[in-house]
Amino acid sequence: MRVFVLSFFLMLFVTGSVFAQEESVTENEKEPPPQITLDNPHIKIMSDKAKALAELLTTEEAKALGHIRENFGILRSIEVARESVQEAVILCSEKNPDLKESITTRHVKWRDDIGAVLDKQEVSLGGSINKTHFQDPEQVQDYLDTIDEAARYIDTQLEKKIVTTMEACKGLMESMDNTQEVILDLITDMGWPGDKVEEETEETDTEEESGEQTP
Repeated sequence: MRVFVLSFFLMLFVTGSVFAQEESVTENEKEPPPQITLDNPHIKIMSDKAKALAELLTTEEAKALGHIRENFGILRSIEVARESVQEAVILCSEKNPDLKESITTRHVKWRDDIGAVLDKQEVSLGGSINKTHFQDPEQVQDYLDTIDEAARYIDTQLEKKIVTTMEACKGLMESMDNTQEVILDLITDMGWPGDKVEEETEETDTEEESGEQTP
């Protein structure tokens, strides 16, 4: 569910901002989206590694991996968004000198506030891939690295059209205003396998489900 929320949020973040196509481009002039999945050389590798892991993992390990993979996807998506926003801010500053100070100041706060929590969760991510949760943590890390490579490849295949009009750049600033707390809430509340709070939450959910089933 959280992955869907993040994907929806990222879509809203770029829609109508500096990442939108120029309005002068008509529907007929737009190129069809590239078939990036079928051409992605990392997809088969990722699939093979997932199958190998499925044969190796216990039920508890599979559960832990699912949790880690979800958080991993969220963190990587935010990293990609941060990189794209930084690129857009630089271009907006160059094309709109009058906006340079305000958009740069807003971006620095957005970047640093999110980055501080992101760095903390990256440490938690690395710490959760260990012998306590997996019999072969190196294989788990290798699988996640392949997911990252596949996502990065997709990103390189996407043609980003950055619009640098004053209106679009102001829209980017508004997007930073609207999304900072959303992102911070999302990643601050992340739980990891073995976290006491996470275990208590799972126990509570189980008890609630049992209560609902009682006639």
